[in-house]
Amino acid sequence: MRKNWLYLLGCVALMFSSCRKETDLISKNTSNQVYFSSKIAGLPQTRVQGTQWSAHDAIGIFMFQNGVALDETSIINKGFNQPYTTNGNGNFSPQNEQASLEFPMGSKVSFVAYYPYQEQGTLTPSLNIANQENQALLDFMVARNTTGLTSGQGPVALSFDRQMTKVELKIKGSDLNGLRVHFMALPSIASFNLSSGQWAQVNTNTDIPARVSQNASNETIVEWTIYPGTLTAQNKIVFTKMDGKSYTWNIGEGTTYEKGYRYQYDITLGKDGSVNPQPTTSYMELPVISESATLKYNINMSSSTRRNYSMLYDTEYKVAYWVAYPLSKDYLGSQKRTDVWAYDPAFSSSFQANLERGYPNNATLLLDRGHQLPSGDRTYNFAENASTFYYTNMTPQNRSLNQGLWADLENKVRTWTTQSGVDTMYVVTGAMVTTATDKVVDYVKDNSGKDVAKPKYYYKVLAMKRGSDYYTIGFRMNNVTPTNTDYMSYTVTVESLEKETGFTFFPALDQETKSTINTQIWRK
Repeated sequence: MRKNWLYLLGCVALMFSSCRKETDLISKNTSNQVYFSSKIAGLPQTRVQGTQWSAHDAIGIFMFQNGVALDETSIINKGFNQPYTTNGNGNFSPQNEQASLEFPMGSKVSFVAYYPYQEQGTLTPSLNIANQENQALLDFMVARNTTGLTSGQGPVALSFDRQMTKVELKIKGSDLNGLRVHFMALPSIASFNLSSGQWAQVNTNTDIPARVSQNASNETIVEWTIYPGTLTAQNKIVFTKMDGKSYTWNIGEGTTYEKGYRYQYDITLGKDGSVNPQPTTSYMELPVISESATLKYNINMSSSTRRNYSMLYDTEYKVAYWVAYPLSKDYLGSQKRTDVWAYDPAFSSSFQANLERGYPNNATLLLDRGHQLPSGDRTYNFAENASTFYYTNMTPQNRSLNQGLWADLENKVRTWTTQSGVDTMYVVTGAMVTTATDKVVDYVKDNSGKDVAKPKYYYKVLAMKRGSDYYTIGFRMNNVTPTNTDYMSYTVTVESLEKETGFTFFPALDQETKSTINTQIWRK
């Protein structure tokens, strides 16, 4: 009987203890606890795409007073470098009870987060890239949410922006087993200022060994994750085979590697000791390049660090299949049309149409020398505008289309580019001389009597960068007098144009981004 009473007393005590714990949880006001949702902005680089994290990935969180700069004095509560982890779904919660953050009562807060988490408490986490074997841990990313948040607003949204650059080489050649590769004279250690968002190098240059591996196709892949910046004459890549034979690639002084970008090259190590690089993804706007006997790639640089445009030119048909270029306020100014019609110095004049006086018999044909890179997109200076009048940039375009609907679209692209919040517009404009159902090439004559292919249709694909996010859209118009004067009626996805043209546009973006059109972004 006594044992039964003791058992009942124990149950009552346990019940009161459980009630007290539940009451404590409620009184603690857990609705004030901070949790995070996330996405990976920018370009896929190593391990993560979109919100695809790995289980147990940890980020460091700083919570500070809204409206002021992040520093030691603006931190609120214990919001200094607290570790939050995910199970892989992109949602982050405190790693342990000590790391749990709560919104302060009556004031708004901002957040800065970084990946990967470092235990030492500092506003300037450092990174050492001397060891390239674990590429994921070198994929340094930062997210900011300074909108001013309080409790009751749900998880804090974080958009992580990559701060590093990825260089990836696919190697072709013989006797590649045991290949060693070094990127010469690179900084290996740097610190990142979470307040200013800038890297600061803290050591002298080092020769960085690459991570060398085999992919599923038994191809040799060489990769580095490095700090963004502009290369010097000392920044060379040296390949060394097992037999000691060495190859050197002088990438090019002034080449700029931007944060968040992946630069890919196909590299052939020749028997004669040569290195033949072919870029496959070097700039955001650049499609995958495929050269042949008649297809020639060229990049036009305004300076060693400022690109103008790139093109894939058909020397047989004398038209460019695409002209790719960045567009931003930096390329726009007060320069008027130069009308300096001329041969492109990058190609032999024998491969170009003579368009000094336009197309012969134009009274009948009604064809314009249609720009692919518009004159209006290069008004910053004389030289850049003059380059848009090279004959390689011209195609025989229906006059009504060129001066009407197509011109309206070009004007709208500039409007989209210069609106608030847009960092850069990446543009690819192209012309196709055949279609899936019409393989017959139509020709017109140039001023020298040579045949020039007349495009069947034109296309334009755009990738708008707003903050760390990208939005895409495409347009396709037949090379005839338009029956519909609304350019938005000609919209298509970038993905559909890839399938029709056979070109891969914006190869650094995923297919989901290229298969959707956000009508809130792309409005007439």
